[in-house]
Amino acid sequence: MSEHETTMAAAQGAMKGAQKMQKDGGVGEDALPSYIEMMSNVTVIDITSTIREVIFKVVLDKSVDSATRSKRAAAVKALGDIFEKTKSKKLAKDKRSARHLYQSAAAAAMEATMAKMREEEGMADID
Repeated sequence: MSEHETTMAAAQGAMKGAQKMQKDGGVGEDALPSYIEMMSNVTVIDITSTIREVIFKVVLDKSVDSATRSKRAAAVKALGDIFEKTKSKKLAKDKRSARHLYQSAAAAAMEATMAKMREEEGMADID
């Protein structure tokens, strides 16, 4: 998928998510998947733009010779290949739903809060 196609797909996804949230009222636990999808799409757009700007600066830098620019371009390509391989593995391994991720995060936060409260109570008993 080209950069333009990625950006357009992300923009369309963000727009659909925003429209769905507006239609649904945008509140409650049921809106969470739409929020996550919209933020994910906005993040894709931001990262894509940033990478494009950085690559232009790195490979079109006139303060270095063309051999250095070629080496930089090859390094950026190698980095992109590594990123794509890593992304593909992670996507295949982590297919959990937004609701499951939310519930796991909420449970972890609750456990941490309870542990802190128990610790504070233990300290209060010592005093």
